[in-house]
Amino acid sequence: MEDRKMGFGTFSLILVLLAVIWGIQWGEGVNISGIGVFVLKSIGLGHLVLRSANLPYLFTFFFTIPAFIIGRKYNDQWGAKAGWVLSAVYAGIVLLTFLFYLILK
Repeated sequence: MEDRKMGFGTFSLILVLLAVIWGIQWGEGVNISGIGVFVLKSIGLGHLVLRSANLPYLFTFFFTIPAFIIGRKYNDQWGAKAGWVLSAVYAGIVLLTFLFYLILK
């Protein structure tokens, strides 16, 4: 087993963790809270969050798509493979959840 070095590919794992942290939210309606919701409200997009609680989940793709690309490109570095696999799984879960929300709405 060879030792993998840390590098730009390690950033892929960090981006996936940011995506998961961004997507965590709790509450309903006007009382919805979470890190992603807080940031969106801080930059003036709070009215969009109140209209659709799934908006913070869609913004997680800003983290998961680069994580997937970086992880695939720098696969020989520490955490890169885990980063692209986790980003693909998390993006799939978010996408399926969003589609179920649209179907059941």
